[in-house]
Amino acid sequence: MPTESIILCEGYYDRAFWTGCLLATGCRDARNQADGTPIQGPVLDLAGKQVKGGQYGFWSASGNFLRIVPCHGKSKILPEARSRLNRRKTDPFQRLVLNIDPDTVPGEPATGLQLQDIEAIVKVIDPNVTIDAQGNVSLDKGAVLVNLIRWEAADQSPKLPTKQSLERLVCACLQAGFPERTDLVLMDVQLPGIDGVTFVRELKANPQTADIPVVAVSAHAMAHTIQEAMAAGCAAYVTKPVTDDPFVFLEKLRRIIQASATA
Repeated sequence: MPTESIILCEGYYDRAFWTGCLLATGCRDARNQADGTPIQGPVLDLAGKQVKGGQYGFWSASGNFLRIVPCHGKSKILPEARSRLNRRKTDPFQRLVLNIDPDTVPGEPATGLQLQDIEAIVKVIDPNVTIDAQGNVSLDKGAVLVNLIRWEAADQSPKLPTKQSLERLVCACLQAGFPERTDLVLMDVQLPGIDGVTFVRELKANPQTADIPVVAVSAHAMAHTIQEAMAAGCAAYVTKPVTDDPFVFLEKLRRIIQASATA
């Protein structure tokens, strides 16, 4: 019998990363039919309910349904997990994955959501909860499994970012794979310690980085903010949340890189 698995993540970047992972492992975007033809009408889950609200659906090769749910912030993942566990009888699923950026420093005590936090909320729902060697939190006599995935690397390599998160780890991997080349910088306008526009000006003032295209990313869509970023040297300005299909968004970035290379 087909089952559903749910991935609760922080936001749209995590959703885009999971999309790439699921497609790479042979899953099919639920917005398309098996032959790749786009589905006319809403995307439906196993129960025939519409998949919406920023959620993405996928079908595995074995016919199971996978749902990615951006929770719009780390603090909202645990409450969302509790809500879904409480209504698992009416909206059934087999596996619930909680996915977070720990923002931890390698070698220091772990912070953020921990396995024991998940165990605590599950015990309120089912006192007979168990945890196996793989970290599966099991309830309803094994009918439902809950997992925690933290974007962090066990390797203590000095090339890893000081604080670990999905975006930082991806950037570190790209830097390790292409040490001589930086094709594009995605710059959040709101940064700790220095604002993104000021940092763009510093990049453009440095001869070694002046020709690297920079795309500003921000939830601020005010005209003066966009104008300031573009005047500082940004090639484009993207407002969050990024609602484009991940592949459409990547194609836009590819064109920016191509235009910069031929300028």
